[in-house]
Amino acid sequence: MQGQTIILDFEKPETSRDFQYFGSGLDGQKNKIINNPSATGLNTSLKVAEYVKPADAQTWAGAFITPDFDKAVDLSKPGSLVCMKVWMNQVGNVALKFEGSTNGGPNWTVTEPVNKAKEWVEICFDVSKASIEDPFKAALGFSYKRIVVFVDFGKTGAQSAGTSYLDDFILKLPPAPGCKTVLDFEVDSTSTVFQYFGSGLDGQKNKVVNNPAATAGNDSKKVIEIFKPADSQTWAGAFSSPNPKIPVSFAKPGSKICMKVWMKKAGVFAVKLEGASTGGANWVQQVEVPKAKEWVEICFDPTLPSLEDPKKPAASYTYQTIVLFPDFGKTGATSSDTNYVDDIKVCTEAAPSKVDVDFAVDMKKYAGTFQTVYISGTFNNWSDSSNPLQDTDKDGIWTTRLSLDPGTIQYKFQLDKWAKQEEFTGTETCTVTDGGFTNRNLVIPASGVKKDTFCFNSCYACGKAIKFTVNLGTQHITVAPTGIFIAGGGNFGVPGNFPLKDADKDGIYSITFERPIGFTSFYTFTNGACADYSCKEIISGQACANADNYNDRKMGPFTKDTILNTCFGQCTTTATCGVQVTRKVTFRVNMKSYAKSFVGVYVSGQFNEWSANKNPMRDDDNDKIWTAEINLPDGKFEFKYQIDGWTAQEEFKGGESCTVTSGGFTNRVLTVSKDSILNVACFNACTNCATTDARDISFAPLFSIFPNPATDEIQLNLKLVGSESARWMLMDALGRICQSYTLPKATQSLNIDVSGLQPGVYWAVIYQGEKRDVRKLVINP
Repeated sequence: MQGQTIILDFEKPETSRDFQYFGSGLDGQKNKIINNPSATGLNTSLKVAEYVKPADAQTWAGAFITPDFDKAVDLSKPGSLVCMKVWMNQVGNVALKFEGSTNGGPNWTVTEPVNKAKEWVEICFDVSKASIEDPFKAALGFSYKRIVVFVDFGKTGAQSAGTSYLDDFILKLPPAPGCKTVLDFEVDSTSTVFQYFGSGLDGQKNKVVNNPAATAGNDSKKVIEIFKPADSQTWAGAFSSPNPKIPVSFAKPGSKICMKVWMKKAGVFAVKLEGASTGGANWVQQVEVPKAKEWVEICFDPTLPSLEDPKKPAASYTYQTIVLFPDFGKTGATSSDTNYVDDIKVCTEAAPSKVDVDFAVDMKKYAGTFQTVYISGTFNNWSDSSNPLQDTDKDGIWTTRLSLDPGTIQYKFQLDKWAKQEEFTGTETCTVTDGGFTNRNLVIPASGVKKDTFCFNSCYACGKAIKFTVNLGTQHITVAPTGIFIAGGGNFGVPGNFPLKDADKDGIYSITFERPIGFTSFYTFTNGACADYSCKEIISGQACANADNYNDRKMGPFTKDTILNTCFGQCTTTATCGVQVTRKVTFRVNMKSYAKSFVGVYVSGQFNEWSANKNPMRDDDNDKIWTAEINLPDGKFEFKYQIDGWTAQEEFKGGESCTVTSGGFTNRVLTVSKDSILNVACFNACTNCATTDARDISFAPLFSIFPNPATDEIQLNLKLVGSESARWMLMDALGRICQSYTLPKATQSLNIDVSGLQPGVYWAVIYQGEKRDVRKLVINP
């Protein structure tokens, strides 16, 4: 049986907590415990926690429990999982964070996908996994008093606003050992056949046959025959058809899939699992079959990453389809034979307290002299001599096997008791920087691990990696106080992860990476550590911009060490940038035909990352033609006009003379090559509206403000006429809306709190029908 402890179920005070929001307009407010709005399927409990992600939420917006737990959540037992039930409006993810360790543990954050919308699903977090945030350590072995939850972690509220529900936070402990039969081919409920592919048998089914070698290793009556013909491809195999009635489930910690195989020759056997009902990726692994012509039981560890993309583990997922590959990776010309398989089971073992980990380092390319290689790390308190490696066959590859706890370690190889050591920069794929020190980082699963042979001071085997250096010229821009960064492409993180350095202060910032031969990636540069990419360089329309990939740059594939020279915001091949030429472009839009009330008009486009309020427009002469002057580099840009921070926007069908459709979006387009004043365009049209006459606008003294300047409160003295409702809006100097609401009918006087506003100049606007009145308001400290 798998033991479990309720952390939160929101049914009674001792198993309930409020969550306090942060990172959005709800900052400081608490969530609500409500009746289950969807008491069906996986969750029929009475009470659940409501989680609201508003439209203004940051990528890191979340909610933490308050108060902290009286008793810390104990994550000390190997194989433990923390599970929770989630209901979301859309497919996405949930991140769980543990803070406030009572015994020195690091803060720990892990994200899990939620692959079903508008129904309850259970997701589980493996505490032996490394955190996705610095210092990238596991939570296993520690106790915590605070939980933080992030719905759709990494997405802004603009991308994923909505209401979700949380319930049943459960600590699941490792189950007792045992096996569950999936297929033994003895009765219908535990039997199926497999369909061949990748050979002349393509489409044919295999057979269930009498056991041809009923011995002590396997005395069952029935087995399946798996034939590999001489014309087989390296990837030839057979998949279950129909799928087993019992799925392959790794929901329990410590689970693995085992089977008995009989092969005519010793070789390699691979299994692939597909059709995950719980959102897992397809997963394939292989093991050696060391003996021929006898039954051998082999097991596959789902905590290991798949051999195929996306190279993720299968642990915690449930699969419907089993695929078998005898002598995986060999053609039938070298391995054609008849093989047999039996007793496919999912077995659960008690999580071991120690597992074997093999380490190997290749010293053949090391130019210096040394006597002995040592491995030092967090597991031996960085000892200078506790764990020497051996090179008994003098081939230059030094090895050792250590018995270590599952979890995360940091380590490095060093020579002659720290006479020399590996020196990393922090840009490598196998390292982590913690407390100013950069070391190798390794997550050890419960099954143990055999590490690949690394070259000394490298994350790869000797001869299998290249280095590339990026030199970025910035002489033509003002570098942000937080610095210059390379980001994006799925390989360079978010702005702030990989800073470039200008050691000699010549305006050229540099960074060097080691990656495998053939590496290629999209990327961009940012002037500052802006998580929302608002400080990203603008290269739209230039030769190096990839319009189908966010107008990012692309590098590689690299086959040798390479230096890339370029300039921020320019598609150059030199890092000497001079002064960037910008053009003065005046945008003009006629709002005469727009019938609804609004406060401000904005121009948004590729040049400002589609910002909601970066480029407000003005209508100082009240002729309904709004203008904005923007300095832009040469190039082609998509843009459109929008109202009140994307409250409304232009909607084009595509095919208009002034638009272009790309990536499913239709926008206006312009090419910048000189200073220019754009023709006046009617909102949502390529041509101007009918002649605009200022007399079409009715201006009337609708209100006055007292006092002005003000500090804490103002009084509106209203002069509204007729029965039409009126609307009040207050904007700052950049056109951002600070207050907006409908005024009660027949109101003559209204007090408004302005104590929360920053000192400065604001614009107060009241609309009533076709009438508009605007007043300047000054807020003093």
